[in-house]
Amino acid sequence: MPFLKPAVPTMRFHMNLEYDNMEKAMKDAAVRCCHLPDRTQTKQTQTDYRESEAQTSPWTPPYKVRPDENPEVLTIAHLSWGHGLPAGMHEVEIINRMRMKRAWEAILPPMDNATNIKTRTTIIEAMEIDDWAFREAEIQFMMDTRMELMEKYAKLKDAAREKSIGDRYQRVEDLIDKRRDMEIRNIRQKLGRELRKLTVKYHGGQNKWAKKCSAARGLGDSIFKLKKSAKNYHEIINRRILDDKNVPDADENDKYVLLPTYSELKAVKPKQKAHELCVRETRWNEEKLRKLHAELKSIRMDIKPDKNTSFMKRRYKLPPMPITPKLSNERNVNESQERAAVLIQTLVTGRAIQCVMFEGRDRCRELIEELQSTHWLQSDTKKLRQMEKRHVIELQQSENHRTLQEDRLNEILNMLEGMTLSGMLDYLSKELVRLKDERKAHAFALLAERERTKREAEEAGRRHLEEQRRRECDEMFRQMVKVNQDTVELYLEDIIKEGIEWVSDAEAKQYILETADKVDKTLQYANEHAQGLAEQEMVSDMIYNFVLPDVDKQIVRKRMLERQASYLKNAHAAIYNKILELPPIERKTPSTEPTAAGESDKTAEVEEERLTEPDQLVEELTEETSADWIKRRIIGEIISPEETLTGSILKHLISRSVLSG
Repeated sequence: MPFLKPAVPTMRFHMNLEYDNMEKAMKDAAVRCCHLPDRTQTKQTQTDYRESEAQTSPWTPPYKVRPDENPEVLTIAHLSWGHGLPAGMHEVEIINRMRMKRAWEAILPPMDNATNIKTRTTIIEAMEIDDWAFREAEIQFMMDTRMELMEKYAKLKDAAREKSIGDRYQRVEDLIDKRRDMEIRNIRQKLGRELRKLTVKYHGGQNKWAKKCSAARGLGDSIFKLKKSAKNYHEIINRRILDDKNVPDADENDKYVLLPTYSELKAVKPKQKAHELCVRETRWNEEKLRKLHAELKSIRMDIKPDKNTSFMKRRYKLPPMPITPKLSNERNVNESQERAAVLIQTLVTGRAIQCVMFEGRDRCRELIEELQSTHWLQSDTKKLRQMEKRHVIELQQSENHRTLQEDRLNEILNMLEGMTLSGMLDYLSKELVRLKDERKAHAFALLAERERTKREAEEAGRRHLEEQRRRECDEMFRQMVKVNQDTVELYLEDIIKEGIEWVSDAEAKQYILETADKVDKTLQYANEHAQGLAEQEMVSDMIYNFVLPDVDKQIVRKRMLERQASYLKNAHAAIYNKILELPPIERKTPSTEPTAAGESDKTAEVEEERLTEPDQLVEELTEETSADWIKRRIIGEIISPEETLTGSILKHLISRSVLSG
């Protein structure tokens, strides 16, 4: 059955609550729900001259419900404009659930037997579980939506804060760049102005230098011809124009006039023109075209140039360079100086050759000595020389062997030392890297732990608030359900009490009527048979008061006699057995007669008293009347004379056995 294990519904809420043609839908609903007479017309007006706070909710026309009808639109009367209306997918799902609930309530079995009651309870519990699951899904969706909104708001807030910080940094950077550019421009302007002043002061102006340069080069006419065309303003002049045919009137010495130095050109550098929007066609070259293409591409792709922060760098002072030799216009005609220079060159060359010879002699000294010892030594000294030679050879071999061993040992030691050092350095480097990694990991772990703790605290706070809010909502829902249940229980209790009171009143009236009828009949019968009833009462009283008690007394006496007979029989059997077990009585000797006489007298007296006791009891019992004896017998105060005699005899026998023993 579907209601035994209800599935938890999966909620899908649609937040789009705005729909078109809502007025038409409301009108159609009003037409379906409102059943007014045909002559009645309901109209409404809306004025533009009002306060915004005065508009509360759309006007709803009155309605009437026909008998035996239950319009479904009345089940959503709790929905209002802005709170459920206009209806969305969530409201449609709620309406469908209400329909399903009404359908289940319609098919609930009556409470007439235990099976139907159990089935009804199961269905109601399944419906309640389904409602609770739906409510939990709604609350979870609301909490998820709030969490998403909070996350979105936090992201927007962080983005706005980062944007404001970035804008501030950008403004500060632009301001610093602007100040730097202004300072650099001022410094350059001041530098150019001072350099121009110094140039004018020491060189007589720019025109003088230009005229001198043009005259020295012989380029005046050529440059004048080139400047006639605007395209040739920036023409690069080839060095071939310095040939003799281009400068026919130049002197021989003017060919070697020095060009201006870099410092002079920098000093007289013309003033920089304003930056042009685009390079003119006459100044196009490969580098400028590449730069122009890059600028256009950056503008089109909206690429901002990277502004690298410039830091101050230390400038090392370079050592002074040697003075560049210069050509003189006058020829060196001093031959003596030339001869001296040639002599010095010859001496230096000879000394170099001599040094080379000395180095060769030192390198081949052993061979020279060997040749001398071979060719110059006499025969008598050859043996001595041979011995010295062998000794020297042995020394050389031993020295070579020792040197070789030392070299090998040094190689091994160096290898071992290098391996040790390399291993140590490798170990230290690895340990250093590991230590750095551990520190980084520890720092990251601390940061992560801190962030996790912070997030856990925030999440715990949010969870606490959400749980408190959920408990409040659940408690509100529980109280509402409790109020409904209490109302239903009170209503049913009142109905049950009223029914019980009505039934009890009816049964009491019926019982009173029946009792009154019985009493009337009894009185009527008693009045009719009064004489016979009196005689019957007298007879019954005599029977109950005289006959029956005497019979009961006889029965009691008979039972007591039977019980006493059984007791006497048992007592006689016990006494007989005891007598059989007693030892025989011995005769006393004459020597003991004086002492035993007194004792025998005493025992005789005791026996006489014991024998007289039953007689006294019998006499006392005989003196009593029969009525007193029966009374005491019934009450149980005395026993029969036989019992008394038997008891006294039994006591006497027991005492004799004790004395004999």
